[in-house]
Amino acid sequence: MSSFVSQQCARCHQFNLRCEPSPVGCASCLYFGVACQYVPKTSSIQSIHPLHHPSPVSPQIMKQEVFHTGWIVEDPDLMPTVEDWRLVHNYFTNKGRSLPVLLSIDGDYHLRNYFQRSAVLRLVTSALGAHIASPKLPEEVSLSYYRRARKAVFATVSQEPQVETVQALFFLYLFAVWKGQPVIGRAFLKSGLEMIVALRLHIDPDDSPWLFSLNLSSREKEDRRRAFWASYKMYHWERSVSTDTFSFKISDERMKPPSEVYDPQLIFSNCGCIKTESDLFEFLGDMKRIHALPPKSINELFWSDIALEMNERLLKLYGSIPNDTLLITESPQSMNQSDIDRFVQQLSIVSVQDVAFVFCINLHLFASFSILLRPKLYLSSLSCCNPRFLSTEKKMIIESAIKGSLDAANRIASLTSFFSGIANGKIQIPVHRGLEFFFRPMFVHVYPVFDAVIVFWLIKCRMDPAWMYVVGDEFGWDAVKKRVDGLMQFVGRLKSNQLMSGAEAGAMLPLYQCMEAMLREMEEMEGSTSLKVERATTTESDWDELVLGMNVISLDDVEKSGSREQFEIKEPQALLGLLGFQVGGGGGMRWRGRSEESWRLFWKLRC
Repeated sequence: MSSFVSQQCARCHQFNLRCEPSPVGCASCLYFGVACQYVPKTSSIQSIHPLHHPSPVSPQIMKQEVFHTGWIVEDPDLMPTVEDWRLVHNYFTNKGRSLPVLLSIDGDYHLRNYFQRSAVLRLVTSALGAHIASPKLPEEVSLSYYRRARKAVFATVSQEPQVETVQALFFLYLFAVWKGQPVIGRAFLKSGLEMIVALRLHIDPDDSPWLFSLNLSSREKEDRRRAFWASYKMYHWERSVSTDTFSFKISDERMKPPSEVYDPQLIFSNCGCIKTESDLFEFLGDMKRIHALPPKSINELFWSDIALEMNERLLKLYGSIPNDTLLITESPQSMNQSDIDRFVQQLSIVSVQDVAFVFCINLHLFASFSILLRPKLYLSSLSCCNPRFLSTEKKMIIESAIKGSLDAANRIASLTSFFSGIANGKIQIPVHRGLEFFFRPMFVHVYPVFDAVIVFWLIKCRMDPAWMYVVGDEFGWDAVKKRVDGLMQFVGRLKSNQLMSGAEAGAMLPLYQCMEAMLREMEEMEGSTSLKVERATTTESDWDELVLGMNVISLDDVEKSGSREQFEIKEPQALLGLLGFQVGGGGGMRWRGRSEESWRLFWKLRC
């Protein structure tokens, strides 16, 4: 009976009987007069057929999928649980206090179909939910979800590109950024952009004939649209804060802006400002690369074609922003009750899910004007640019740079104060009451805040006193100290959550260290009783030489104790570094970067 794969027929196996096979059937089946069934070696279980056919069992039933031997065993690491769903639900709905409305994905659909979604999208949204969970979960929980999601990504390499995978890759990048390791996340963002092009998501679904046969609903079209805009925006944000990131050719020219969708409840908020936000990030990224190398002469800082071109571009961008999106105080120096009432009214007509984006646009708009003027502001610290030695035209250029930079920094400080006031309940927006969660500081807000502190520090500690007439009484120390303290507190609220527990790592750490050092130097400068103190030094001589860098570690390099053993130091992320300047006297605190030494040499040789 070598032609049979087992020593028992189906009936003997079922009743655990001794089976004595023969060419016409086993002895037991022959005795009872029933069909005897065996599985030939050359056949699958699907091919079971009776030797006799008096059996009432239909051959079609015998061929059902339940007998198929080609089953794929699901990896236990990739299987969903109710606890996974609960983490995502709390994240998407703020613990049930709001609708699951997100920028990048149809949150309602994801929650309703969570157990049928792709493993990578399920796991990475669980990782994000574990990261922001309250009360706080051990870091290993979110990292475990991240590792499993990454494992699922590798399993999709050989599969056809999917919109779900694009969304998952975006979330993987976001998770790495939230963990203070944007360098680790860049590969996910780049893969997502490549998949966007492969799926032609950069062409609006309303203008995609190949999709017409699918008869997509407006909700499904918007889901595809959001998959593009989320990754596109973050690509330009990545370029705005990093010079060593990847470059990718992609445009939004063939895309419509996001729109509001109901079905029947709110599914997607308007979020039409995302194009403006992306354009601002793109502008800042271009400015960062323009300032990557110093000019050939001081005169090029006063006049250059590229500066005029970028100024016109920024003014055009500013003019394209709707007035009800702009949060601009009547006076640059302070925010009065009239400003607060007007801001509250403006934000009352904005979906609470979009408030953070409106705030982000205004912060980066002010920072853009400041970055554009930054090299000219630096001229006010040079001895060769003392107002006594300059022409009237050059004096006006530096005066305008000082005033414009200070106005931008003051407006950033006022806006962060307003935002913090809503978050802590001091300022009320009735229609958004109970939703203060949406007014929390976000990592993208830190970079304009850092830029504002640089401006306050430059004017206080580096600007030649001969230029102080430009700022006059507006730059009183008490007011400046209050503003810088407020900015530090704003960033400090993020510090404990965004930095990795117990590790000297993270994108935010060098920014916070630099801000602390700037505040310290400003306090020392104010405390000096000598009018002859050099502006490039402080009254203290205990400054240690330190080069600020961003520690890059693998998110896998985590032991149960929470320690990280190996890391690489990279240039910190910022809209603009210190352009060769250092904080403090002596060795001082310097910024790590490929262009910093070039700028440092430029200032040294030119004056």
